[in-house]
Amino acid sequence: MGKLLSVLMMSMVVLGSSAVSRHAAAAAPKKDVVQSELKMLQGLWQTSPGGMYHRDGRQVVANPVLNGPCFFIRENRLIWLDEVGKPTGREEVITLDVKSNPKRITLTPVAGDKEEGTRYGIYSVTESYLTIHLGLDGKPAPRQFLELNKPIKGVDGREWLVSRKKLGG
Repeated sequence: MGKLLSVLMMSMVVLGSSAVSRHAAAAAPKKDVVQSELKMLQGLWQTSPGGMYHRDGRQVVANPVLNGPCFFIRENRLIWLDEVGKPTGREEVITLDVKSNPKRITLTPVAGDKEEGTRYGIYSVTESYLTIHLGLDGKPAPRQFLELNKPIKGVDGREWLVSRKKLGG
């Protein structure tokens, strides 16, 4: 009887701990959304200089230029490349706010690289394209994406269009 009681007690402990494990797994936080978003940004990108910017309710449009500067994103670093694909020494740390709508991005120069100050923007990313709308002159990000031929007073910013490039091609 003592042995049977021991076996029953042990079974209850095992069953109870597996139920606790199932509950803990169900209650565990989902995959980190920021890390997932950063993963989508990894790789080689090429900018299309030109685009548009809005300032004080006015719009300026510049024709996009093909084969603009490239950069590589590795982890949370944006690394600018020269025309032959080597790092220029200019790097920015990427900070994302994926809970805001639209999603926000901050690009902060790495210590010692003060060519540009911190840049604030909003962004959207797909497999092939990255669209960033940056605040002008180090100012806050636009509250919404800029629209062609629809400048809004108080919604200033610059559009930055980027396309994914394949390595070695």
